[in-house]
Amino acid sequence: RQRHGLAMTGDELKAAREDLGLSLADLATRLQLDLPNGATMLREMERGRRDVTGPIAAAVELMLELEQRDSLWQPREAS
Repeated sequence: RQRHGLAMTGDELKAAREDLGLSLADLATRLQLDLPNGATMLREMERGRRDVTGPIAAAVELMLELEQRDSLWQPREAS
């Protein structure tokens, strides 16, 4: 999924964050980035003003994989 040497685009980062149901501050906290600078950095990445770093892309992709795996194991409600 590499594009121009980037592991993830800003649009992909924003879509992933929204899929996870997280605010910028929530994602920054989960990534152990200092607030408010971490949220500001993520916003700049989402807007394409800054490249999404490899470690952030990898962590977010792992969060998405875990979220998807967990949702597969959720018990279905009885109809």
